[in-house]
Formats: sequence, C-alpha cells, structure tokens
Amino acid sequence: MLELECDMKKEMQDFMSRKLKFFMPDWSDLVNRDYNYVAEEPLSDVKVYSHEIYDHANFDGLLVSKIKLEQSGKNLEAIMNNGGIHQYLRYNGPVFGDNGAYSYIDEKTPPFTVPDLLNYYDRLGVDLGVSLDHIVTPKYEDDKHLRKDITIEAAGKFMDRHQDKGYEFVPIGSAQGWNKASYYESVEALIDANYKYIAIGGVSSATTKTIVGILKHLHPLIKDPDLDVHLFGVARIKSVRTFMEYGVTSLDSASMIRTAFKGWRKNYFDSSYQPYTAIRLPFASRVRSADFKALVSLGLTDAAHLGDWEADLYKMLFDYDKYGLYSAEEVTEALALFESAYIRTYENKRIDGYLKTLKEKPWKDCPCRICKEIGIEVLIFRGNNRNRRRGFHNAYVFYHLLQKVLDDPDFDVDAVDDDDDDDADLPSAGAFSDRFVEIADDVDDTEQLTLDDFF
Repeated sequence: MLELECDMKKEMQDFMSRKLKFFMPDWSDLVNRDYNYVAEEPLSDVKVYSHEIYDHANFDGLLVSKIKLEQSGKNLEAIMNNGGIHQYLRYNGPVFGDNGAYSYIDEKTPPFTVPDLLNYYDRLGVDLGVSLDHIVTPKYEDDKHLRKDITIEAAGKFMDRHQDKGYEFVPIGSAQGWNKASYYESVEALIDANYKYIAIGGVSSATTKTIVGILKHLHPLIKDPDLDVHLFGVARIKSVRTFMEYGVTSLDSASMIRTAFKGWRKNYFDSSYQPYTAIRLPFASRVRSADFKALVSLGLTDAAHLGDWEADLYKMLFDYDKYGLYSAEEVTEALALFESAYIRTYENKRIDGYLKTLKEKPWKDCPCRICKEIGIEVLIFRGNNRNRRRGFHNAYVFYHLLQKVLDDPDFDVDAVDDDDDDDADLPSAGAFSDRFVEIADDVDDTEQLTLDDFF
C-alpha cells in the first residue's frame, strides 16, 4: 500500500507539470481479456480496461462521475470494499472526481449537498475533485441565473469546507454560464474564492468558435501561469493549441470511444484521424420479430435462415481479409442486401462507407495492439468485445496525435483529417445547446435573452 501511495504521488507530480493534461471519462469500459470471435464467446471471465491492454494508458488521468458510478450499481461501499477508486479501476494515475451534473440537469436543484460531495470524494480517494454545479441549459432558460448562482455559491462552500477539513485532493471550481459575461462572473468568483484550478462546464456541444470566444473573454482572468483551467467534454485536435493559448491546461472527452458504437458513420479513426464506417453485422438472434416481415420476400422466415445468412456474411468478411477471395465491391453488395432487408436505419451513405472501409483496409496499417491482434474484427460493428475495442483503438489514435501536437511545434495540425466541430459523429452529449451560447456570444453581454432567441 505504501508503494502504491508513493507511485501515485509521483504520478501526480508528473501530471501537474504537463503543459496539457487529457482525462478519459470512465464509463465502465471493460472487455473480455480473451475472446473467441468465431464462436462468439469469452475464453475466460477476466475483464480488462483499455489501460490494461496497451503498454501505456492513452490518457493522462481518468475522470469518474459520482452519478455514473451509482447508475452502474457501483456505489461507494462497493468501491471502498475494493480498496478505493484506484484499486477499483486498477489504475495508479490521477483520478478526477466529477459530480455528473448532466445526469440531474432536469432537477431544480442538485440532488446532494456540498458536504455530501466532499465526503464522497474523500472516501473514494480521488486526486482531484470538482465543486458541486448545476448546468445552465436553454430548456430551463428562466432558471439560468438561479443555476449559475447555485454553482457559484456551492463552489465557495466547497472551498471553505475543503480548507477547514484538510482534504488532500485538489479542489477544482466549476464555472457555468450562458454567455461571455456570465462565464466571466463565474470564473471571477472562483478566483476570489482562492481556486487554483477551475473548470469551464456546459460547453461540450458548443462550436469551437463559441468556445474560443468565451476563452478570449476570460483570458484576462485565466492567463495566470499558476492557474489551471479545464474544459469539460471538449477534446478537439485541431483546436488544442488555440485552447492552450487562451489558458486551457486540461480537458476531457470520451467521444472517441462512444463514437465507436454510437456514431452513425464515423466509428473508426486512422492515424491521421480520417474516419471510417464500421460494418454492421448484428446477431440474428437479436432481430426483432417485427423485422421478419421484411424478410418474407427473401424466403427468410425464421431465425435459423437468418442465422445462416449472417454466418455466410461473417465468413465472407473473414475470407476477404485473410485470403482476398472476394473484391471489396462484392462484399459491400452482399452487406447492402443484408442491411436493406431488415435494418430499419439502412442508408446508402453508410453502404458507401462500407466500400471505403473494405477498399482501404485501415486496420492493416495500424500499429496498435488491438488492430494487430484482431484484424478486421475491429471494424465489425457487433457486440461489446469488438465495439469497445474499436473505441479503445480510437483513444489510442487520438492520444498519440495529441502528443504530436504538443511535442512538435512543426507538426501540421491542419493535416489531421478532423471535422473540428463534429465531435465524433455523436448525438449531443447533453442538453446544452450551442445556439444558446452562440447567440449570446453575438449580443451585448447585458442584454436579456428570451426563449425565442434560442430556438
């Protein structure tokens, strides 16, 4: 235990000295360590995180949400019985505690108190913890001042109690707002409360232009080199240098993992962050009964017939990858027929994506351990063990590109094939509307906006 604590202290020292820190939100991203993809069954019960697959973690720290942990059934006592958050995550690096404000965005007030949150962080054993906050959202436009004031007041109480009780984790003050003036007021209050680390929340769905506009306005407050500034839910390769120029020292995002199995067409990224579409091949046993109506014309009237078709397609993909027995066009045509027969979300553009994926075979050129070990399986959209591994690969690519941006001033970030405002082809991570910020960014800071301005 003493050795672990020493390792963690060294990790924190190294972490705080980095010019930009990247946190990966933990959403219980686990896969079977050993899996038979042909038989579709695990070879053992051992499950692993991404940092246990790769030689080095593809992040500088993990972010854990109080609400997310509780929603997944991992309550405080269960984690404490496992030795605390570091032992639970099997990770010795920095762990950032977050209260999970998006999860109670529809509540009038946060569902727990400042003392509750501080005690939770302390018992969990996090290295950094953000103050209690309440996200400003256009859905509750009339409450925007109340939510901002709740966040500011809670941050003051959080810091006072943190100092009084002598908690060891680094306190981070959360700033919420809806325009430049409101964010400025929030950040100013945090600095007055003696915070040395602040976090800008509620902007994960905002455009880069909007975020940079807010940071520019805040720069007179946050340009102090002794002040750390975190951006919640924003990690955009092309904008990292601009964010840093205006004071940002850390950020977090899980979009590169989530898009692996939630993105519409952008599921896999190569070393230049060029996106590829993963090939949908669902399990026949999971086809909804209503979908069988679409199969009658093809003579596929039961799960057994559909299962045979599915198995033939899987073998076709395998033979294409390993032996080159088919052309990319032949495989794509077979996939298109299968998908159009019963997948309700069939779309020609995605089929075009399949053809690009099969022709270019991006998994062949990837040096990451996952792509080397499982080949084309990483591009098949099918089950947790493929889909999350694809997300782990995306995190590997993102983190390695981020290091190039940080370490090599001559690295041409414009060469990265990244649509900067399209955060991984995902539906919005929260209810915060970019239009809410963007319109506010273009009007006088003192002007009162109505609901009609936002929709």
